[in-house]
Amino acid sequence: MNLRSLNVLVVVAALLSGCTSPGKEPVVRTITPEPLPSRPTVAPSPVPVLGDVTRFNRRACDLLPDDQAVAFGASGTPDEVWSGFGAICTWSGKVRLMIAATSEEDSLAAAYRSSASTVEWEELTIGGQPAVRFSPAKPRTACHVVVGTAPGQAIDVDLSGDDPAVDWCGKSIAIAEKVLLNVKG
Repeated sequence: MNLRSLNVLVVVAALLSGCTSPGKEPVVRTITPEPLPSRPTVAPSPVPVLGDVTRFNRRACDLLPDDQAVAFGASGTPDEVWSGFGAICTWSGKVRLMIAATSEEDSLAAAYRSSASTVEWEELTIGGQPAVRFSPAKPRTACHVVVGTAPGQAIDVDLSGDDPAVDWCGKSIAIAEKVLLNVKG
């Protein structure tokens, strides 16, 4: 056995023994996650009627015309797909923007029910309507805003990008304000 093999053997033996000195117990560290703040889990009721969004259930891209989406950093032609609760309009690129009108699933109530599982969560009023904004993780490179438009109805705006220096929630709120104006007509 050469000296190099002996050194490797000593290192492996030290690792397997837990790297403790004779007579000393290993140090055990317990990491306790920070508790999430207490948040409401029930949406305000009743939601004031801003407008009926069911007309957008199959035409979500009508909620925000392309020129308005481009002003918020979206690019390209949006894709409109059907989900279990309605159409979703998505612009993909450096900035990803998703907009939906929900009337078959109360997405505002769902946002309240899941409030404890998000990193950042805040109740808002947008255009006189109850709303929430939340970010699923840090660094914050995405923000989701849900605005109640009538009982059981809402507008969902999800905006994301790669730059954590961008105020994604500020932009999401501004988009939601524009969408609400478009819903009013």
